[in-house]
Amino acid sequence: MFASLPVPVTVLLLAAVSPLLNVTGASTVKILAVVGQTVILPCAVREENVLHVGWTKDSDTAFVYKDGCEAFGDKSDAFLYRTQLILKELKDGNMSLRLSDVRLSDAGTWTCRRTRTQVDCTVELSVGAASEPTLAVVPGTGVTLQCEAACWVPKPDVTFLDAQGNIIDAEASKYHQDPESRCYNVTRRAAMQAGNYFTCRVNQSEINQTKTVKIPDNCTIPWTVAIIAAVMFSIVIVIVCQQRNSEWVRKWICAQSSVQSLTSSKSQRDQAPLLQNNSELQKEIDELKSKLHDKDENNSGLTK
Repeated sequence: MFASLPVPVTVLLLAAVSPLLNVTGASTVKILAVVGQTVILPCAVREENVLHVGWTKDSDTAFVYKDGCEAFGDKSDAFLYRTQLILKELKDGNMSLRLSDVRLSDAGTWTCRRTRTQVDCTVELSVGAASEPTLAVVPGTGVTLQCEAACWVPKPDVTFLDAQGNIIDAEASKYHQDPESRCYNVTRRAAMQAGNYFTCRVNQSEINQTKTVKIPDNCTIPWTVAIIAAVMFSIVIVIVCQQRNSEWVRKWICAQSSVQSLTSSKSQRDQAPLLQNNSELQKEIDELKSKLHDKDENNSGLTK
């Protein structure tokens, strides 16, 4: 579908559309656009102050201009708020249609006419699609990279590159085409090499689209350094845990010492009154012994 197209003409036509480009009776003009872009479908006539313009895509009405304004009620829902004329140039015969937010479904034959019976211009619109790829390590392998790209039209090429831009050997690309959207989803795998950078490049030259993704993304350290950093981080975690365990043990010992100290102090406080009472009793006993001794001496003297 795309092989016979000329050099792509896309949104650049917004800046320069000749009033005589694709004039009445000219051959079909082929235009290439990419999903999401804005594109001009060119058509012009040698007539001033055109009063009626109608654009259709296949059998659907894409735009109708009559009696000096747009007829929204005649437009197909698929083109609401996406199609418009360059009104300031309509007086010069420029009936080109600006189509915004291009979709894959917009691909097909577009016709422009001033009357229902006469076709003034025919545009063959081809639409391609491209998206940003993703690159990740395949779970469970640890050494295999997988690059994925979703919804490309036409089928793209996927290439792995190293830090020097050399192509890396990889498995064959696997494609799956969605039957409704016609998009191609592609995956490709390659083995990692330690200490290297990797780039996945998805390219489609027919629509002039190239997308790339790198791993490690936004990172400036080699894989070996990353692995060493991970190991060091693990060691630090272990040391911290050990320190925390030691701290917990120290706190437990201190707590036990405090309990014993409090217990000992309480015991001493409880025994202090008892010791004081014993001392007083002993003093009284000593006094009684002294008195008895004096009495014994007096009795002994009387006896003599």
